[in-house]
Amino acid sequence: IMKKQVIVILSLVLLVAITLGAYLFVRNNNQEKQKKESEDAAALQLVDFNSSNINKIEIQTPDGDDYTAVIGAESNVWELTEDTDFHINVYFLNSVAGSLCNLTATENLGVATEDIKKQYELDNPYTITLSTDDDSRTLYTGKLTATKEYYYIMSDKSDDVFLVDAKYGDYLRPNKNSLKSIYVQTNQNSQIDQMKLIHNGETVFDLKKKDATSWQMISPIESDFVNVLNINNLQTNIMQLIIDKFGEEHVTEDQYAEYGFDDPAYTFYFSQEDGTETTIYAKDYDTESAQFVECLQKETGQIFYCATSYISFLLAEPADFLSDVIYDADMADVASVQVHIDGETDLNMELDSENKQYTVNDIDVAALGTDAVDALTTLYDNLTGLTTSTLDLTDNVPMEEEPEITLTYNLKDGTTEVITFLAKDKESYYVLRNGEYSGFLAKRTAFTSRNGILEFYHRLEKTIGMTE
Repeated sequence: IMKKQVIVILSLVLLVAITLGAYLFVRNNNQEKQKKESEDAAALQLVDFNSSNINKIEIQTPDGDDYTAVIGAESNVWELTEDTDFHINVYFLNSVAGSLCNLTATENLGVATEDIKKQYELDNPYTITLSTDDDSRTLYTGKLTATKEYYYIMSDKSDDVFLVDAKYGDYLRPNKNSLKSIYVQTNQNSQIDQMKLIHNGETVFDLKKKDATSWQMISPIESDFVNVLNINNLQTNIMQLIIDKFGEEHVTEDQYAEYGFDDPAYTFYFSQEDGTETTIYAKDYDTESAQFVECLQKETGQIFYCATSYISFLLAEPADFLSDVIYDADMADVASVQVHIDGETDLNMELDSENKQYTVNDIDVAALGTDAVDALTTLYDNLTGLTTSTLDLTDNVPMEEEPEITLTYNLKDGTTEVITFLAKDKESYYVLRNGEYSGFLAKRTAFTSRNGILEFYHRLEKTIGMTE
């Protein structure tokens, strides 16, 4: 019995030993495998920097262009150390640092011979060097593989050729155009103070800033009654106007015909408070199918292409920037309104909305109750809500004629606004503001139709007892 127990014990010990040995073998084998995988992965990692520590980027192109960008000591943004004739694209350089800081190859193709370098265009490569305070790494980029999935690349830390995903191509093969700012308005810290569009020789609009908050149209018609929202949107569109692709540069005026800009379909101009002027010539294009518009900036001689969706303001109309509201004033700012409609009424409304005191032709409206006050405010709201119908830039307005309708607003600040309506035909009025033609027509039905001004006037008359 004792002998059998010893045999069992020895068998168990042997089994444990075998199991432990197998475990140690597998573990060591896995560790070796993981070590090899880590070493292989490390061998494929071409750059291993923290992007925020990269403070210098040097670029050399096969054409011999050399550029060095550094983080400015005061500006803390990328600056070129060379004097250039273009504004730098700091966003691109940020992307270079962010995209290449941990660049990893997908495959090592082995040592590069001179023949291999020539075959892969690594004998005259694009060169980019990323530097931190403590280290640097230089990458040499050749051509795409036949499948266009990868670039052939070498680094200053190895004699081998690697494959790197083609998605990094823009950052591995930068050129002068890569470094140019893609924003047409290069200085976005200075406010725009004038914007002008000419289409086929005719001025579509010429908008000029009057002061810090207000604008006026100076052509094709002079008017202070502008659509501020659309003007603000136009400024935003200019700020966001980006270049999709660069073409020829340094094109001079005597070369305009060669490039098709001697008689451009569009000329767009804007100036800024710092004195910067930008003039863009644009070729005609199919507004239904074209994806890009070919442009030339006069000041720099740079040809570029913009997506039609970004430069859609070329299709703007004068009316887009003029207010279609004939006159809008908060009742709190108005002391009185006189309404004269030929053959209908002469109405004088005294307004003190702060104290809720109103009179109409010396009738105390407030004393007549809520219905009377509501009838007065409804008429007022509809008067200030009158809108124009059509832009009509005619020079044949009969200014000598007596107006059929006159609205006079006397404001509490002492100013007066006079809106007059001159007969054009049986359907429309010319609208004048303070004796100047606004460029707009108003429909007669705005006064005569159901829910027109006359209906609200008659309701007020009846409510306050001016008529039975």
